[in-house]
Amino acid sequence: AHKTGLRCLRVVHGKGLGSPGKSPVLKSRVQRWLVQKSEVLAFVQARPIDGGAGALVVLLQPVHSRRR
Repeated sequence: AHKTGLRCLRVVHGKGLGSPGKSPVLKSRVQRWLVQKSEVLAFVQARPIDGGAGALVVLLQPVHSRRR
């Protein structure tokens, strides 16, 4: 997404209701992965209409164009 110039995207990881213990597994793993990526400026839980607790909205760094 970053290489194509996208700045904002939604990652749907699900709410974890089908996981053992009914607790989300992917949510915490995705969050740990995102904080390691230099391209990621910020992320927040999505609005209820966009997935709520089952999704994240991610803001990416702008792609700087090369000047010749």
